[in-house]
This record gives sequence, C-alpha cells and structure tokens, in this order.
Amino acid sequence: IPLGAKVTPHQFGHELISQVEPAVNKFQPDLIIISAGFDAHKYDPLGMGGLGAADYNHITEVCCSLAFRSCSGRVLSIMEGGYGVPCCRPQ
Repeated sequence: IPLGAKVTPHQFGHELISQVEPAVNKFQPDLIIISAGFDAHKYDPLGMGGLGAADYNHITEVCCSLAFRSCSGRVLSIMEGGYGVPCCRPQ
C-alpha cells in the first residue's frame, strides 16, 4: 500500500486497519511476514516518515494480533531498510 513521503502514524494506522486487516481476514494466511523497514522513522536520515518507536511497536502488536486470529500466531519479522541506526535512537 503506497503511502507516499512523510507518512504519519494516523495515516499508517488507518491503512493497517482499513485495508490490511480485512485482506488478512479474507485470505486467512498460514504465516504473516513483516518486512520491518525503518525508512519511515522520523529520525531516518532520508527524512521520509514521521513514525516513532511507539508507532512501530503498535504496528507489530496489530500484526501479531492478526496472526493470532488467522494463523495460530505465526509471524516472521525481517529487518530491511532504514539501517542508519542513529535514526532509531531518540534525538
């Protein structure tokens, strides 16, 4: 789901609930894979997003909840993107 530059927590949460959750409920996957990139972190040097650590935590909790309901809690989270680790430390 393309969200464009400077994604906000509200925008991301809205898309997660309005588009991802219904798709997961309909498809009933055997496994949910999270492509965990940090390009949308508010401290990422590229400045592409507005998400913070609490937002990433909430996203993970929602994904785990979806996995619990659809595929016996099976989740695989893979790190990608946003490796400029200073972005993930509070400024």
